[in-house]
Amino acid sequence: MHREHPDRDHRPRCRHRTTTATAALLALAACAPGTGTAASTTPPTAVVVQSVQPGRLPRPPLRLPGRIEAVQRSASGFELGGVVADVLADAGDRVAAGQPLARLDRERPQAAFDAVVAAEAAAEALLAELVAGPRREAIERAEAAVAAARAEAALAAATASRTRQALAAAAVSVDDDDRAIRAAAVAAAAQRSAEAQLAELVAGTRPEQLAAQRAAVARLQAERRRLARDLADLELRAPFAGRVLARSIAKGQVVAAGAPAFDLVADDGWRIRVGVPMRTAARGATALAAAAVATRDERPLAFVAANASLVDAVDPRVRTVDLLLPLAPGQELRDDELVHVAVPDGDVDGLAVPPAALRGGPRGLFRCLVATPDGDGRHVARHRDVQVGSWLGERVVVTGGLQPGDLLIVSGADHVLAGMPVRPTEVR
Repeated sequence: MHREHPDRDHRPRCRHRTTTATAALLALAACAPGTGTAASTTPPTAVVVQSVQPGRLPRPPLRLPGRIEAVQRSASGFELGGVVADVLADAGDRVAAGQPLARLDRERPQAAFDAVVAAEAAAEALLAELVAGPRREAIERAEAAVAAARAEAALAAATASRTRQALAAAAVSVDDDDRAIRAAAVAAAAQRSAEAQLAELVAGTRPEQLAAQRAAVARLQAERRRLARDLADLELRAPFAGRVLARSIAKGQVVAAGAPAFDLVADDGWRIRVGVPMRTAARGATALAAAAVATRDERPLAFVAANASLVDAVDPRVRTVDLLLPLAPGQELRDDELVHVAVPDGDVDGLAVPPAALRGGPRGLFRCLVATPDGDGRHVARHRDVQVGSWLGERVVVTGGLQPGDLLIVSGADHVLAGMPVRPTEVR
């Protein structure tokens, strides 16, 4: 029994398909413009075109993340170290300006203060005594001592004179004369000492003594003021009216000087901090805030655009500049809450085309169809590969591939192939 090879059954079919495909290609070639009579008789396809013209278009606004922050924020702590005696506020509490938040134990600082107060009192009493000078009774005693010393000196001098006369008459010995002379000299010295003591008392306290004592009093007064300030610092008070965000201390805890104890935020001022690109920041805070829209959970937030400002520093991590938008009062706000801010991004120059006119093209480009004159008063559809710069909602900015005045096919392109004759109707 004779069987045909399976491939033989397909050979006629393959020849038939090849013939059909070849015929289709020949038919298309015959219909192409300039290739024969069929092209001249093919009616052009009606398309809607738009003349490509350069223009200035607004970019879509930037939707940027921002955060709510208090204008005033303080990490309050004690200026002195010590043991926490009382904690008077907790996280979430609202506090008034000057309200006590916590206290340190004051036993040792109080003892040091009392000791300085006592020393200051003693120094001031001594200073008062020096300023007043010697008492009248002391001066009178000194005067009496001077009178007695003078009398003793006069008597000793007279005795020495008589002894000298007696020695000349050989009535006394030389030793008696020497003793009389020494007694007169001692009495004269005692007189001078008494007179000097009286003069010192009459002159009063020396200026150097007064200056030294006044300096000692001033030193103790300064020490008392310092310790009084330390005692006041044992009680930590709120620097402004606001809310306690966090508490970092507990009763009985030993804290170091300057360690944060409470994190406070003020209620009288809130703002949004949002980082904007440097290019956008160049427009200025007033222009940005005038058109900006802030939302929290899709609900708008009211801010005072006239008081907006830009921070004169660039964030080195993301190369942005912080825009500060002061929030209007009367809104329920929370510190560090996430919000979104829509900021205008300026305009862009270029050739604007509708997105519907673009198709995917080779090498990652886009492709479109334009109606080009063929020299006989007719138009033919041609491909153009274009480069897209920005997508602006209903418009696309083309940066390459099109020229001003090109007739871009914006409607009917789905029924047109490159090389087909078209009848353009321009959109106004």
